[in-house]
Amino acid sequence: MVTGAVHLWQPILLCPEILNIFYLDFNRELLKWRVEIFGYVVMPEHFHSLLYSEMGENIRNFIHGFRRSVSGRAKKIIQSANTDFQKYCLARGADTALFFERTAGKSEFRFWKEKPRAFAIKNEEDFYRKLNYIHNNP
Repeated sequence: MVTGAVHLWQPILLCPEILNIFYLDFNRELLKWRVEIFGYVVMPEHFHSLLYSEMGENIRNFIHGFRRSVSGRAKKIIQSANTDFQKYCLARGADTALFFERTAGKSEFRFWKEKPRAFAIKNEEDFYRKLNYIHNNP
């Protein structure tokens, strides 16, 4: 199971433009790396997914490619966003300005909270416990 969270737990995945690139990039990277998905849930500020690949390296590559692509495309949307987009996001609790951090005098864009958390599936019981967890998330 892989869990990923948005920087500062901003509920930016409530904004349709961002959610759309999330789904497009997620599906593209699944196909690219031949990763199967058994279940997932996307919430306003994080996601959970239950993934499988015969080659574990493919899951790592999938996660890296997905996060990188979403981050790059989200940055373009947020930087070029008009005030309606920003107001829409802000009304849902997502302040797009918080994705830009000042570090050593430079502005740095950060979409994802640190590295995603990955949990190995130990057995069939563990698989169904994690799948039920995903399906029962609000």
